[in-house]
Amino acid sequence: MTLMRISRINSFVMIICVVILGMSCSESTKHNKVSIIGKVSLEGLISFEGVSVYLYKANVVQEDLSTIHQEHSSVGFTMEDMHFFEHREFVPLYCTTTNPEGVFEFESVEQNEYIMVLLCDGYGPVYKYNFEASTDLVDATPQEPIVLREIITIPQYVSSDYTFETGRAYYAEEDVTFLPESQLIFQGGSTLLICPGKGIVCYGAVSYQSSLQSPVRITSGDCIYDTAKEPEQFSKFEISSLASIANIEGLLFSYSMDGFVIKSSDFTMQECVFKYNNIACLLNTGSRGHIANTYFMESRGVDKEGLYLHAVSDFEVGNCVFQGIDTKALSIVYGQDIQVCNCWFDGGKYQLFNSFSSHTEVVHCSFSGAAYGLTNTAQSTLDIQNCDVAGEVCVYTYHTGNQGNSISNGWTRANYNNFTGSTNTVRATAQFYTYQHEYVLMDFKNNYWGTINQTVIEQSIIDFNDLEPYPQPGNIWPLIEFVPFRTSEVVDAGIQ
Repeated sequence: MTLMRISRINSFVMIICVVILGMSCSESTKHNKVSIIGKVSLEGLISFEGVSVYLYKANVVQEDLSTIHQEHSSVGFTMEDMHFFEHREFVPLYCTTTNPEGVFEFESVEQNEYIMVLLCDGYGPVYKYNFEASTDLVDATPQEPIVLREIITIPQYVSSDYTFETGRAYYAEEDVTFLPESQLIFQGGSTLLICPGKGIVCYGAVSYQSSLQSPVRITSGDCIYDTAKEPEQFSKFEISSLASIANIEGLLFSYSMDGFVIKSSDFTMQECVFKYNNIACLLNTGSRGHIANTYFMESRGVDKEGLYLHAVSDFEVGNCVFQGIDTKALSIVYGQDIQVCNCWFDGGKYQLFNSFSSHTEVVHCSFSGAAYGLTNTAQSTLDIQNCDVAGEVCVYTYHTGNQGNSISNGWTRANYNNFTGSTNTVRATAQFYTYQHEYVLMDFKNNYWGTINQTVIEQSIIDFNDLEPYPQPGNIWPLIEFVPFRTSEVVDAGIQ
């Protein structure tokens, strides 16, 4: 009897514990849920019903992009959600709509940090970043309602001053031309939406009054009221050779076919983001320019190119990030006195592509994860110094059409670099025109090749020693001169 009584008591105690534990878990789960309220107003209306309010997960910046700047503070900038987030690329976690008074409410929302997006037909989208939901009842608009402003349609021809105001969105429904007598001003926090297939050309003065904390956004106007739906690309935004521009800062540019086109000279572009473009940025025929601390990311379309320098001179690209550009991350065509320094390249097919009589110097850059790290062709010269290069082929030279190289024009030089090529470290197949030599020496001395075995290094290189003699007289192959070579890594190579 005593044993039975003890057993019953133990069973009773276990039941009580299970009940208490269940209540505890229930209370814990309950306290993890919050309610969010807020209020919205629509410019020009007295009823504010039907505004869609979405909550998205916050902190969406890719970890590798954050790591780059954390490990190399000189490269890029501290990217936040406001620079990376695009509501058409993500699925919202919660959704609600406003009543006629503009009031909205979310119930049973997980405690977390969110991005709030407000959308209504005919009005510019509004983003509220780093929204913290950490108490039982959160007022999203404790002081005043969130105001959605009507979208302004831009006329096809503008001949006077035109200001894109902070907090307002503008829409180019047709091709738009800002005439030479116009002056275009972008205030920080303004948005320009361009209809798919349409573009803007500026012939007058252009001024950006934006910054990282108050960026200007230029993007496609397609699917602007949709979520998780990729929009069609607009054509371009062009600053012509007649226009004047001094400084571009805090620009977020996305979903373009032909890119952000600059034909002007003497300008600086810094701390900008280009993503989801077919061609991100095209600089054409200008000189004396500088692009710094800018991200070129995730190309989309047919060409899938990042930064394209065409017929520019005396130009520097520094401290930039090229990530996920499928075809060519940085293209240089007919470029003179181009310097690329302290840039980070990751992924894609061709990372730096130097062609058609271009003269480029690459210093202290890091290349990884591509089919071809640095490529040189068509009578171009490429000087590679103090870089980290890892990929299928680190350095690739080849022949293009009738653009035959000469002894003085078309060489590639590389010194004090770290090379790691999974297929070839160097593939030198560019032919040279001369009757005076058996081969052309390429200076690749004082590099570290990932080994101290000279035979292994030789086997990783394709050059004169591996190629059949060219059948046509006067055409010869390059020979990579890699001795002396380093027996340990070059410490000061790569990003500084």
